[in-house]
Amino acid sequence: MVDQQKDKTIRAADLIRQIDNYGYPRGSQSCLSDKGIKELNHDISQYQAHHKRKIASYKEANGISEDKRLFAAQKPHYFRQQLIEYIAQLAPPHFSGDENERKTHPELATLKMEELLGPKGRMLYLLALEEEMHSREYRHAVVMRATTHYDGAKWKERPVVIVAGPSGCGKSFAAQSAVKTANRFLAADEHNMDGNNVIAADGGICREVSQMRKLVIQVANNQGYAGIKDLHAQSKVLEEVKSRVQAAAFASPEVGVVIPETFSKWIDPTDPIKNFMKKIDKLSNTKLIFARVKGEQEEDVFNLIKQVLPGFNLMQQMLSRLADNAPSTFQRIVAFMGSRRAWKVEGFTPTPLDLNTKELTESKAYNWKGFLFGVVGSYLAEQWFREHSKDKLSMIITNDLILLKRDPHSTTETWLPAEENDKGARLFSRHAYEAWLQLPDDGVKQDLIHHCRTNAQSIITTAAQIDFAIAQKQISSRLVGLNKKLEQEFARGERDQNKIHYLMNKRDTLLDINKISPKDLENLDSIEKIHNQVKLAIAIIKEEKQGSWKRISFSKTLNALNEINAGLDKARSEFKDIKTEVQQEERSAVCSTYKAAFKLALNKEEQKTEKSNSEGKIPLL
Repeated sequence: MVDQQKDKTIRAADLIRQIDNYGYPRGSQSCLSDKGIKELNHDISQYQAHHKRKIASYKEANGISEDKRLFAAQKPHYFRQQLIEYIAQLAPPHFSGDENERKTHPELATLKMEELLGPKGRMLYLLALEEEMHSREYRHAVVMRATTHYDGAKWKERPVVIVAGPSGCGKSFAAQSAVKTANRFLAADEHNMDGNNVIAADGGICREVSQMRKLVIQVANNQGYAGIKDLHAQSKVLEEVKSRVQAAAFASPEVGVVIPETFSKWIDPTDPIKNFMKKIDKLSNTKLIFARVKGEQEEDVFNLIKQVLPGFNLMQQMLSRLADNAPSTFQRIVAFMGSRRAWKVEGFTPTPLDLNTKELTESKAYNWKGFLFGVVGSYLAEQWFREHSKDKLSMIITNDLILLKRDPHSTTETWLPAEENDKGARLFSRHAYEAWLQLPDDGVKQDLIHHCRTNAQSIITTAAQIDFAIAQKQISSRLVGLNKKLEQEFARGERDQNKIHYLMNKRDTLLDINKISPKDLENLDSIEKIHNQVKLAIAIIKEEKQGSWKRISFSKTLNALNEINAGLDKARSEFKDIKTEVQQEERSAVCSTYKAAFKLALNKEEQKTEKSNSEGKIPLL
């Protein structure tokens, strides 16, 4: 017993030496400006005065003698050391449930913090976490962990990228892809190749870095529990750190910022989140970019938004209706991701405690109501951004993940649809999975897991690309109408060749526009070329109105082309301040060539008979 107690004491001493040592060299520099560092730490001095009083109160309540010497040493680690020493003497309960059920339903193998540590332990955790949160070393470590460097030319305007979506949907992961996509739309100094630093104001990072949080999770896991069910609620104080990191990044004009945000409180008109983007819009030399993570099939949710009546209980109406529906694929995927992120499901052999361990689940439970608040709030915030923000670059990041499991009865590698709690269920990109299915079984085909690791890609679409695709649907409907007209003309006993020629010219013009892929709107040169092509089509249509076919209605076609043009204008605005490499004279030459060709066709047409004019107005669909 003495040896066991001694071993505990030694381990406690090792842990105490780790306090405030987060693995970054002493004196390491972050990318924050001096003003940014001041913003990061601005409330620490005020806390230190309260800290002394809290120590005195704790000692008095627990019968610990107080050092009353005038120059008694400061104890910035006092409560963290107290928590470690308390845990070293503790005999927490052991998990006694069904280990097989723990693998598929880990949320049932959890316990509350007070059940794990007792009332005193829970109180010490709150004090220790608050103490850590007000540590300069901790905040510095959060900033270092939250910083990503991107090679390339220095941005002339720093981006602030908001990544919206419900908790657990993969916002932090999607943020990296969002920044890389946004990079195409940012003006840069090609003579300065120092690259760019981006800080993520991410609550998840604040939780990951916390030594005290890691400590209690490890204690629970070593006792066989999947996690601590109320840890997130007991750790609310860490949410303040995200605000401090965000303020510090905003105060550092050379630093880009990524902000994963659920917008779950957007529906509340009094919540500060309603003014969040307004404040960012006021920052100097800053481009606000909005990205939203969505599921592949979210129409049911947004149809519901349009159905419910606006009012005080809008969200309550929505939650009530959605609760009656079967969960969407996106909701099931987020629930699975949230559960696996939150709870440990395997590897419960006790390991030595380590304040800087990285292989931990985070004990933050998935909540279906929180998911719905996040989905709806993110959608509404996106609509606000597109309507009110001075910057208009927004994008959609599609979560195409699906759940699959191996078919145990198949002699070849076969995967079946899975549910969240199925044994062996895994997440895969749907697009990568479908591509894998098409690969030949030639002996060198990778297994699905390795294929998806190397081939899965983020699916990102900008708002301009989305609007362009919607406008193309109008072109498609016009083509349907034109084909019907052509069928009618060819079915006549006496065909009007002039009308047929006219309709076929129109159809060919629209087909060329419809062949344009929204993916081509990824650089300014392509956008300029497409824009000129559409402008030319509009010009030709307007000229024809003055010619032999001026009685034919083509307003719907013209409107559709104008919608295409509006989408292109939006795409061009996303590349604000970036100069195209396509020279003006080249564009003029291209326009002149096409113009001459169409003029020639028009002149030939005008030389033909105009008997169709007597047949009345022909609506051009």
